[in-house]
Amino acid sequence: MRGAVGPSPIVGLRLSCDELAPWAGITPEQAPALAASLCEGGEVDYLCVVRGAIFSAEKTRADFHEPELFNAGLAASVRAALPASVAVVLQGSVVDPAAAEAALAAGGCGTVEMTRAQLADAELVAKVRRGEPERVRPCLRCNQACQVRDARNPIISCVVEPSTGHELDDPDWYGGASAGPLPDVVVVGAGPAGLEAARVAAERPPGHRVRTPRRTRRYGGGGGAGRAAGALAAGRAGEAGRVGARRRHGDRRLVARSGGRGGGAAVHRRPGRAAPLRGGRRGHGARCRRAASR
Repeated sequence: MRGAVGPSPIVGLRLSCDELAPWAGITPEQAPALAASLCEGGEVDYLCVVRGAIFSAEKTRADFHEPELFNAGLAASVRAALPASVAVVLQGSVVDPAAAEAALAAGGCGTVEMTRAQLADAELVAKVRRGEPERVRPCLRCNQACQVRDARNPIISCVVEPSTGHELDDPDWYGGASAGPLPDVVVVGAGPAGLEAARVAAERPPGHRVRTPRRTRRYGGGGGAGRAAGALAAGRAGEAGRVGARRRHGDRRLVARSGGRGGGAAVHRRPGRAAPLRGGRRGHGARCRRAASR
């Protein structure tokens, strides 16, 4: 390969260092020596440590049932066997910026691979560089919309960032300031979908005035269950508040009028008229309803 491309281009090797099939494949014990032999002569610039193979394909795209950074120990053992000129890439459920920084600081790798994390938030690197890691939209590792090797050949997208994969056909959610007075927006249902609808409405220039009423102080809906989903719900609540959406608890009358089911129903009101807020794809599952003017 090096002979074909010349000295300048970067040449990398993606190597399964544990095929999870000790009767027929590479084992963690064999991997360091094998990696060292493949990188002899300075032909390889980096080696990405992965896990799984044809006998364990499901492990090549592990979901939240597997621990984060599950390849960290294996990458460190390979790192110890390679010359310093070869960078080791840690792959395997690296979705949290703080965990990625810790892995780099530990010295077991020289860089990390964060694919699904950047499908969930394409601005991940920019937010971390700005010192705003808390604003990163978290990857749930649910594998619901980002699966590859699917016979149906779907568009790769993300359940927490539905615009992923639709960048060329989605509208500009934050451009094109509206003419005339803006309607107020009430979002009934403060789960992740409702909070995202509130954020988009409040952030879209010049900004709707948004309220998200709740019977109680708890926001996040069913998305509050589990660590990753809880982080998503908390992050959406924080982002909605950051752009000015007002969270109001104890508003029983308005919530009761909606049927109490929430689900991200969004309503906007103008004097003398009422109409549903067009939501498109933003906020999975958001529903629009017509409300009586008051």
